[in-house]
Amino acid sequence: MNMTSMKIFNTFNFSEYQIHGIQSMYMLSQSEQGMPNTIDLAFMFANKYMQKYSDEDKVFPCDGKLFLKIMKKKGMTQQALEFIEKHPETFNGDLEKSREIISILHQEIDQLKKGG
Repeated sequence: MNMTSMKIFNTFNFSEYQIHGIQSMYMLSQSEQGMPNTIDLAFMFANKYMQKYSDEDKVFPCDGKLFLKIMKKKGMTQQALEFIEKHPETFNGDLEKSREIISILHQEIDQLKKGG
């Protein structure tokens, strides 16, 4: 684990900073400095974070959108679509929800073209 990833990982010791650590890992995975498993770590921690709040039946919109971005980055299109259907409160209305669905479907089509 490189130094940047280690610093981000250490933020998980403080629960109020967990979402910031997840966001940092996602951003690091977008950069050239990110290690291949950075997005996997982001997903793992985001999934744990989201489960904590889903147990309480509340998802904060910014957290849900970040979780969706991570799933899209990992190519988890089916799970992302299920998340959208399960948590419509994450989006500011039907237009934003529809945009995300279309974006995911385009990503899935691109994956099929590359794979087939």
